[in-house]
Amino acid sequence: MFNARKGHLESQRALLRLRQISMEGDAEFDDLRTSLDFDIEALDQRIAVKRKENKVLEKARKDIMSKLDRIGDDGQLRTLLQKNDREGVVDLLQKYLPREQMTPMEHMFWDQILNKIKSPAPLKDRVLVYRGTYGDRLYPEIVNGVPLEYEQAVKEGRLAAMSTVITRNQGTWNRRLRSLQTMFDKKISQNPFNVESELNASSRISTMMKQHSIEPQGSPFLSYTTDYATGYRFGFSISEDAADKEGAKSMGAFLIDPELLLFNQMTSFKNEMEYLHTLISFPDEMVAYYDEAVSGRGSSQAVKNYIHDGFKKKIIAKYGEVDAVDIIEKITKKSQEFNNAGKAYLAPKTKTIVETKKIEKNPGLFKKLWNKMTGNNDPSYESVKVVNTVIDEMPEMNNCLYIIKSFL
Repeated sequence: MFNARKGHLESQRALLRLRQISMEGDAEFDDLRTSLDFDIEALDQRIAVKRKENKVLEKARKDIMSKLDRIGDDGQLRTLLQKNDREGVVDLLQKYLPREQMTPMEHMFWDQILNKIKSPAPLKDRVLVYRGTYGDRLYPEIVNGVPLEYEQAVKEGRLAAMSTVITRNQGTWNRRLRSLQTMFDKKISQNPFNVESELNASSRISTMMKQHSIEPQGSPFLSYTTDYATGYRFGFSISEDAADKEGAKSMGAFLIDPELLLFNQMTSFKNEMEYLHTLISFPDEMVAYYDEAVSGRGSSQAVKNYIHDGFKKKIIAKYGEVDAVDIIEKITKKSQEFNNAGKAYLAPKTKTIVETKKIEKNPGLFKKLWNKMTGNNDPSYESVKVVNTVIDEMPEMNNCLYIIKSFL
């Protein structure tokens, strides 16, 4: 609806088709369905013109990308990411994003993401989240032009990550960013309940969120959770049966700007409290990392203690021991709020209101006869209690769900 109101032609067409579909099988609406056919035909002509214009813009963008594909290592996505070069990453993404193909909602989404990548909240205002990392390909931070040794990066919690739409791809790291367009035609952008649906282009973000929850391969998202037990399960328990053993039995803790966390309302696994981080994670977002290959086997509690100690050390190193106490408490409290399902799902608080109302009584047979004999036509009433449940308070949104709220 949002996209259609903003003038997106494909979304306007999708709404017309939905109206037609809702009338199928009812002869009463035959004339209206025929009328909508003419409206759709007119829109199709405008869409064809728009697509030709988009082709020109796409060619200009691809001319730039062809040069960036082959640029040296210092200008490649992975290197920029490992160096925590946020401005460089944003500048690169701007050149690869298929803006001419996007809906108004997608423009808003990426504007928000790029703005927060470039200028994230300070550590003290971020949220602590976890990620089980079996199968992940992680890349040590680059310091003074040299990548840290993997073991050092693990012990200090200084690793970068990218979503599978990039890592499970081929070519230079920049060339892989072309998937930001090609993924529109892949499984990740298809309605999982109707792969032939013609309406996907008007709701791609929410469609990708749903597909990610089913199968994250080829997704532009990285999954995080505010629940430690869930993160541990994905890092240590599920990895037991994983076909891909690379990075098995490991998990990380991260401090991420809450406005970069997108709660996945589309998932069917409601207890996992899944938050999505778009495309990449910088080394400076990781606060601790536990890898059994480096630190040895440990119990769930031992891993938790290790990770939380790493989190505290990062805050102390940044803010000093005196201020760190209050900051750690603040982050912990805020992160617990993110683990509140009511807030995450925007479930409103309700209250019960009991009112006494007078309603007209339906007279019985004897009363009707008496009224007829006496000529009394005045109605009689009785008092009844009416119980209603109403919204008392809407929760404060604590993540960037508002970006896609119009889809839900």
